[in-house]
Amino acid sequence: MLHRRYFVAWLGLLAVDVANGALRVATYGKTMSEFAAHQLSTLIGAAALGVAIWSIVRTWPPSANREALAIGLV
Repeated sequence: MLHRRYFVAWLGLLAVDVANGALRVATYGKTMSEFAAHQLSTLIGAAALGVAIWSIVRTWPPSANREALAIGLV
């Protein structure tokens, strides 16, 4: 049950990443150099994934280090 919950959360993280790429292509990627757009996309993606992971861990906190490791291996 626990692993299923985190697998679904992982799919959500994938959606965050895809949305970041779509944002880049649809907006600032057209007006910036490829390098600058890549850097901005990396910054936005890291922040978005950080917020998403933080909210997942707050919603379903691992009860022990061993469980956290098992989740990380999923």
